Parts: sequence; structure tokens; C-alpha cells
Amino acid sequence: MNLEIASLIVFFSIMAILIYKDRKHIEFKYGLVTRRTKRGRRFIYRVAKKYRRELRVLGNIGVIIGIIVSAYTFYSLAKSSYTIFFKPKEVTQSLALVFPSVPGVKFPSFVIGVPAWFWIIGVFTVLIAHEPMHGLLARAEKVRIKSLGLLLLFVLPGAFVEPDEKQLKKLSMIKKLRIYAGGSLGNFLLGGFLFLIISYLIYPTFFRGCVAYGYLNYTEFNRSEPFPAQRINLTGPILAIDGQRVEGIESMKEIMSDKKPNQTIIVETTKGIYNLTLTEDPKNKTRGYMGIFVMDYKVLKSEYRKKSFSSSFIMQTTELLAWIVALNIGIGAANLLPIKPLDGGLMFEEITKRFFKKKSKKIVEAVSVLTLGLILIALFGPSIVH
Repeated sequence: MNLEIASLIVFFSIMAILIYKDRKHIEFKYGLVTRRTKRGRRFIYRVAKKYRRELRVLGNIGVIIGIIVSAYTFYSLAKSSYTIFFKPKEVTQSLALVFPSVPGVKFPSFVIGVPAWFWIIGVFTVLIAHEPMHGLLARAEKVRIKSLGLLLLFVLPGAFVEPDEKQLKKLSMIKKLRIYAGGSLGNFLLGGFLFLIISYLIYPTFFRGCVAYGYLNYTEFNRSEPFPAQRINLTGPILAIDGQRVEGIESMKEIMSDKKPNQTIIVETTKGIYNLTLTEDPKNKTRGYMGIFVMDYKVLKSEYRKKSFSSSFIMQTTELLAWIVALNIGIGAANLLPIKPLDGGLMFEEITKRFFKKKSKKIVEAVSVLTLGLILIALFGPSIVH
């Protein structure tokens, strides 16, 4: 048993003990564990009262972003379904579920495995960013907050802010839209903030640019043997070529621009130094060719790679923050899809009520079913096609 599994067993054991000790205040129903509380309500009231105007402005921004993201996400799902049905050769997995990884278990292509603690911390940040924003924007519109709470559906965590439904129903469309869009806006703000931290603080301080790559399939070029990079088993992101530092794709193109076929170059990677003899570029017989496709990449600077503890700590922290960004942006966008009871579905319902009135209920139901169908196609379609 590794340390991660042991720590998770301890964590869930403590959670079970706390739930058992607090069982008088907890509701159990069909695998759903719910704990309501009034703690935190006073803080939401105080902040909303002090910054009511600013929160309304923020809510308006959230509505605009929410509608744009909802429309774009729906369009992306529709485009993915079109590709699956009409261009199967171009199909890639465009949508995936994110679950904690299990040692020794290989997930199907529509599931991304995340280290368990990264998943737990990431989901926790999603809840912390999402639900309080609903509460703040509800109070900015003077809607009473009845309770806050946590829930657990089997092992899937959740949280909620419970506004007074009667007061909420009496609000105008724009006020409701602000409240509904607020949760995902909170996720986008947190994700965006951490993305800036990674891009402008962590990367410049601890990382340097380089190039990652993959081998090209030589059989598609009517070759009888692999391209040079694959033939010598070139391994690790490329740091330098002939002593010239590679910072990204553009610098690599510049370095390789004067290389000729049959010329031997010295390639430095994070795994070692390789002598590589170039072949002809299939598109230009006068230029040297390695036989790889490339992408910009980041690796730790050499001074940190040499120290195992600092290297591990920096990499783990960066990966954790990256997953928090991905989960907040991804879940925030998914929440805005026009499916009831998601926030995007509630927003779509309010808008259709304004323009279609009596027909709005049927329209919302039809679009919800359609969107759910597109999600299922995007999830499972690529596996079926492949």
C-alpha cells in the first residue's frame, strides 16, 4: 500500500467519524448525505451589504460571460457530434470526465485520471469559489439566505447556498440571471487568477522554455525505416541543438533553418545528449529533417532539477494549481450548459420566458434533452468510432 492510498483511507475514515458524530444534524436519503448550517451567513450578509453596487456590476459581467460561454460550449458539443457522424477519421476525444486515478486501473478514453488528492483539493476549490458567489449575488438583490450546506452523493462532494425561493421568484429577469451566473463566474475568476500566477510568477521563476515532440509515423511517408529521431530513440524535451538554446518552436525553427540532409547535429534533452543525423525534409529536399512534430513546453531550470526535494515540490505544486485551473474552468463552463437544473438551464429558462412565455417550458425541456444527448455523443462517440 502506497502513501497516497494510506492517506486517503485516513481521510475518509475521519470524514466517516465526523458524519457519525454529527448524525443528528445530517439528512440521509438515497445515498445523499446533506448537512445544513447557518454558519457563514452573517459573513455573506455583511460583504453583500458593503459591496452591493460592485457585486451587481460583477453580476452583469457574469451574465454576459455566462451567455457567451453557454453558447460556445453548446456549439462545441454540436460540432463534435457533427464530426463523429460525418467526419469519423477526424474524431478526437473533445470531452472527458475527470475522476481520481486508481493505481493499476486504466481508464477508458473518456475518463481522465487525476491524482486523488489533486482531485479532492480541486473539487473543494470549485465549491468554495462557486457557492459563496451565488450567496453574495443573492444578498446583493436582498434575497434572504435560508441556509448553507455541504452534501455528499456516495463519494462525490458538493455544496449549496439555499436562498428564499419565494423572494427569488419575484425578482426581475436580470436579477435572477446575475444570481444564476454568479457561481460559474466565481470559478472563472479563481481559475483565471491561478492561471496568471502560474504564467507570470511560477513559470518565469522556476521554469524555462523548450520543445516537446512526438515521432511522425514514417509509414505514412512511404518510408521503409523510421525517421532519425525515432531511429535513435530520442527521449526527453529538447533543450538545445548544437549548443544553441531552444526556448520554443520559433527558436527551434530558426536553429534548424540552415541544417542540411545527412548533417549530424548534437541534440541536448532533459534525458541526455544525442548525435542525430538528419534526413531529407519530405516538403523540401534541401533541408534537414528530424521526423518529429513539436509543441512549446516548459521544464524546470537546471538549478532546480538537480535538487530532488525542490524539484518534486515545485512540480507537484505547479501540477496541483494547473488541475485547479482546469477543474474550475471546465466545471464552470459545463455548469452553464442549457440543461435544467444547472445554472445555465435556469438562465436559459428565464430568457425564454421573456420572449416565448407559454412555450418556454417545452423549449427548455427540448434543449435540455438535446444538450444531454450531445454530451453523451461527445463522451462515448469517439470510443465507438475508433
